[in-house]
Amino acid sequence: MSKTVPSYVKPSGGVMVPYPSAGMLPGIPKQTAPVTPPRISTPDTAPTGRLPHTADLAAIGESIADRIRAEVLSLADKISRAELADLMTSVMVEAGLSTPDTTAQQRGVEWRARYGCPAWCVMDHAGDDGEPGWHQGPTAEAIAPIPFTDSLPGEGPAPVLAARVTQTSEDAQIFGITTRLWVDVDTEVLELDVAETDVLIARLERFLPQLRILRAQLAAASVADFPSDEKAKAEWLATPAQPRDDR
Repeated sequence: MSKTVPSYVKPSGGVMVPYPSAGMLPGIPKQTAPVTPPRISTPDTAPTGRLPHTADLAAIGESIADRIRAEVLSLADKISRAELADLMTSVMVEAGLSTPDTTAQQRGVEWRARYGCPAWCVMDHAGDDGEPGWHQGPTAEAIAPIPFTDSLPGEGPAPVLAARVTQTSEDAQIFGITTRLWVDVDTEVLELDVAETDVLIARLERFLPQLRILRAQLAAASVADFPSDEKAKAEWLATPAQPRDDR
């Protein structure tokens, strides 16, 4: 038998008979008891609810980075090399690392078949760039902030470093295929394989902190600099040189 509660008075003044009290009012469905959600904690988090330690956060961050890395590698396996090369070209253009040259991938299948072009090649084999068998990708450049001291009048800033992937594949059945990173240093050229490119990258990365130290040294040392006196300099230049007495 249901347990009842005392009668209560209706708003009209009448008395309503007792009703079953199974945790609900008349006409309202029975409500389930509130459920406390389970705690979610890392293995290093105590059940006291304390905030994770910095070391815990670092470990969590490394775990997330590992998962992202794995997802990226998995995705890379599903993308064709041609699509990946074209994507890298687009990224370089958007980052300002190269000019928006038309790649062989963009020129189409017929173009690539006719000239044997890899997807990343930006050479115009039908125009000034000539015959098939030689391919170059977009150029990454580090432009000098000012012209070189030996530049001709009117010349603007030139690259301090420039690099691009180059491939030779003419008569490949005889001479093979050679792919290198060409790095232009002024008028000199380095032709690097993958391992040699890694060495160059490591040395450039070590160079940048040293360059920043020298920049700070320059800023401190140049505080006392002041411009030359143009009038005095002109007079000095106009004064005939006096013969030296070497006796």
